[in-house]
Amino acid sequence: MVDRIALDTSVVGAVRDLVTSGTRIAADRNNPRSGFPNVLRKHETCREFSFKALVAIQERLVKEGRLVLTEMGPKSQRVIYVRTPDTRYPGED
Repeated sequence: MVDRIALDTSVVGAVRDLVTSGTRIAADRNNPRSGFPNVLRKHETCREFSFKALVAIQERLVKEGRLVLTEMGPKSQRVIYVRTPDTRYPGED
């Protein structure tokens, strides 16, 4: 239980840091450049987490409401991004 709390805190903190610094984190895990697990594994607090673990964490934290999904971009090229409830992307509606 303690490990899960620490893990969740690391991931939520990393997402918050990245979003506030202007990094967009795509919800699509298969996006090689901006997909959630690929972006998070570059953050100093999440480097030791596997791709598979980060995919599972993303799904769980979205279900719990600790991460939210937001859709952005022109109507023909909408992309779903991940952020924390207390952060916003520049230009987000």
